[in-house]
Amino acid sequence: MKRIADLLLAVIGAGALWPLALVLWAAIAATSPGAALLRQPRAGRGGRSFPLLKFRTMMPGREAVTPVGRWLRETALDELPQLLNILRGELSFVGPRPLVAHEAAAVAGMPGGDLRATVTPGLAGLAQLYGGKHPDPSARLALDLAYVRHGGWWWDVRIVCGAVMTSVRRAWEPRA
Repeated sequence: MKRIADLLLAVIGAGALWPLALVLWAAIAATSPGAALLRQPRAGRGGRSFPLLKFRTMMPGREAVTPVGRWLRETALDELPQLLNILRGELSFVGPRPLVAHEAAAVAGMPGGDLRATVTPGLAGLAQLYGGKHPDPSARLALDLAYVRHGGWWWDVRIVCGAVMTSVRRAWEPRA
């Protein structure tokens, strides 16, 4: 049922938001050189690698955030292309956020790390809401495991609503 809900919501979201995605693509292309879309290797379900899609927010080859990129990050709209990852089955709307390879390897070696890898990663996750954008690895794992062990439809609704509200408020900071 979760996969069907993911597909339905991703099709509706992609259909409704494609004009916004085109505007963002054009804004990125007009304000800085390089491709507007990035593919970042991430660990998915079972540790399999997949290309996570994001709008580019940094200047190519530099550690500088673009003006458009700053706003995209604050609003989390840099993650809009991940609707395509959901359509492809690489992501769910809700689940532990996908990790880069070195983070996935570190978490896999922690108690419970193997359980975390049994679920499809998500666009929004419990650790993302309560630990901020870059939570401590052990705190992230504890929140991810809480979701894996106890999550369900009600948790998913609460996490999605929380992620939307956090994006609207531009308040991606750890919560108490």
